[in-house]
Amino acid sequence: MGYPVYRVASVVESVHAVADAVRPSVVVVQAGAPVPLAEAFAGIGIPTILYFHDVEFHQLGGSLNRRPGLSFLANSRFTATKIAQAYGFRPPVLPPLVTPGLYRVQSERRSVVFVNPHPVKGVEIAFALAKRRPDIPFEFVESWELGKVSRRALLKKAARLRNVHWRKWGLDMKPVYLVAKLILAPSRWEEGWGRVVSEAQVSGIPALASRRGGLPEAVGPGGILIDPDAELTEWEQALGTLWDNSSVYRSLADAAAAHARRMNFQEDAVTSAFIDIVRGRGALS
Repeated sequence: MGYPVYRVASVVESVHAVADAVRPSVVVVQAGAPVPLAEAFAGIGIPTILYFHDVEFHQLGGSLNRRPGLSFLANSRFTATKIAQAYGFRPPVLPPLVTPGLYRVQSERRSVVFVNPHPVKGVEIAFALAKRRPDIPFEFVESWELGKVSRRALLKKAARLRNVHWRKWGLDMKPVYLVAKLILAPSRWEEGWGRVVSEAQVSGIPALASRRGGLPEAVGPGGILIDPDAELTEWEQALGTLWDNSSVYRSLADAAAAHARRMNFQEDAVTSAFIDIVRGRGALS
């Protein structure tokens, strides 16, 4: 990975050994039932930040308590608001770090790209749109691991639609964005952000997405938002507008590119804000 990675039987029980080896100035915990790990590091006197990337609070691994040495971050205003509602405090917001060079392409703009064909991500909406618009090529890109049975069923369903191309998971997203005319994100889940939207906007690729969770923040003016429980005809009409109306598409593509260039989302700005936070300036609001 280019940096030390520790693999241990018990993460929480290994904090002393890791702390002795690394001698960290600060620990940032982000995922994987993070509360016990954050509590363990804070408990041995190391300043610790728990960085929320979603609002699945039942998966935190324990009760969330404010205590000396432990502070919090959220990846979006939506996430921060949900934390405030659940726990009575509002952490500062630091958006995801998106490095443009990893994603920027001169897109051929010939397909609708749908990343993560999973029920909570709106896979049924994506399939229904592909069926209703057989003239539009769709790229379905695997992301989360799918069970063998569900994956087999999805592959069979995709095979019945000649306009759906299935892509296996991969680290390099440039080939995906190279063919994307727009990103489809019909998530029914309360997304903390909507990273694929932000990655695509680097190349001026707009989105058709759910008005849910943090997706509206990720999309901004660079796309069309639809209620996830809206009738399929509303999704189809929005898709038709983006695909068929060149002037509307160009306007939204330009807005997507401009949104990706907003000052507080730039790599240097996010990095500087993060450094300020870990130095203790503004770690808690």
